[in-house]
Amino acid sequence: MIILLNNILKIAVIIIAAFLLPGIQEAPAVETTVFKGQVFDVEGKAVNGAEMFIYNSVDTRRPADFISARTDEDGHFSMTLPPGKYWAVARLRKGEKYGPLMVGDKHSGEPVEIKLGDNEGLELNFTVADIRDAARLMKKTREDYMKVTGRIIDKNGVPVKMYYVIADRKGGDTPLNPLLIEGKSSPLEKGDAGGFEGKFPDFISAWTDDEGRYTIYLPKGKYFIGYADKFPSQGYNVYNELTVESDKDNIDIVIKGKLQR
Repeated sequence: MIILLNNILKIAVIIIAAFLLPGIQEAPAVETTVFKGQVFDVEGKAVNGAEMFIYNSVDTRRPADFISARTDEDGHFSMTLPPGKYWAVARLRKGEKYGPLMVGDKHSGEPVEIKLGDNEGLELNFTVADIRDAARLMKKTREDYMKVTGRIIDKNGVPVKMYYVIADRKGGDTPLNPLLIEGKSSPLEKGDAGGFEGKFPDFISAWTDDEGRYTIYLPKGKYFIGYADKFPSQGYNVYNELTVESDKDNIDIVIKGKLQR
């Protein structure tokens, strides 16, 4: 009994000392702020089931630091974050949260830098698209746009599927023009942040089929054509020069190096 009373007394002394000793204070509450908005598709319709991926650095080729709940039927999202600078990407995925985008997955393009201040929320809308959306929007029916077809093949002549062809008015292995797709206005306009902002060439095709075939629509002029295997991409290989004055067939693109898989 005496031992038990002594132990209880020791515990009581420790508790009292914790409250009375100077310098021991309750930890301050962590400040937070609200980041919210809506996610749309390229036709301006709300996207249900999209997620916001938030990163504390510009490197987004890794697991996100924060992920929102899925958007509701009106495309709304809302999440609470500590104040600071972040990079935000909207994604609609059918499979795994991470890894290369698959057919049908949609993405908002290059990460958008956001700054959240103390007790200062931020509202921002995003537009997501997949490569089929972008290629469909780039397809032109005017008479001055020519149809160019061909295949993407490797150095052994084997067809390469699930790549896409790009055409730009400048060449080189470099990131190309920023592209903006506004959520509720005319698509594919170049501008500043606020919509689908990725690094895009002037024209792209849809994915190549099992035989490596592609179709791309171009106005008359001189282009550098190339390829990419991810959408969106950090950069594009554009080096083959092509002059378009009429429809062209059998314009094959040969990937001489290792396939980017």
